[in-house]
Amino acid sequence: MEIIYKPEQKTLNKLAADILCRKTGKMLKDKEYVLWALPGGRSIGQVLEILSSHSELEWSRIHFFMTDERLVPLDDINSNFRLILEKLIFPMMAKRIIGSENIHPFVFSPESKDSGLGIYKESLIRLQDFYDIVLLSSGEDGHIAGLFPEHSTIRDDSGFYIKTDDAPKPPPRRMSSSRKLLARSKAAILLFYGPEKRQAYYRFMERKQPLEKCPARLVQDLKESFILTDQK
Repeated sequence: MEIIYKPEQKTLNKLAADILCRKTGKMLKDKEYVLWALPGGRSIGQVLEILSSHSELEWSRIHFFMTDERLVPLDDINSNFRLILEKLIFPMMAKRIIGSENIHPFVFSPESKDSGLGIYKESLIRLQDFYDIVLLSSGEDGHIAGLFPEHSTIRDDSGFYIKTDDAPKPPPRRMSSSRKLLARSKAAILLFYGPEKRQAYYRFMERKQPLEKCPARLVQDLKESFILTDQK
């Protein structure tokens, strides 16, 4: 685990994008494609914008999945995918360097018993059963993706995707990569930005803090993890 402190979020965002590109380039030397899992949230907006200017990446060999999503249509104002689409996917598609086959949004299916989780699992395992690199941003309570402290989401033993109707943070209806799926990732970049994340960062750094109380600690067990923060 590598912890990177910088006082300016703009600098951290550039570093996050650079790490993501560097790790991806290295992985592409050994495999046909690389799977990214991306979250929603304000913290990653600038990271996505910076990524969209990295022309040296072989974008056609990158597949994009969501770490988590709200149970809403893709064009809903609350959709996490909208941010990814606007900040990264549209610019890449405008340059004609990626196609729709690279894009894997979670499509909420209200008429389906599992809301579309099974179909999303199938879209992942057609490629592989893990993410190569996951980008995450911690919440004020230490949650990552849709895994919340002392909640059924962090206790769930599912191997791929989970859903909940009572998330502690609105909106309550969400889907998420499971704890076990995130734990299979080869590398993670985790952001702790702003004074409101200070206590979450401190809990993350406490050695005896259990995962159930701080889901962000999950990345500490990955082969490679990069923690970017403006907290001393």
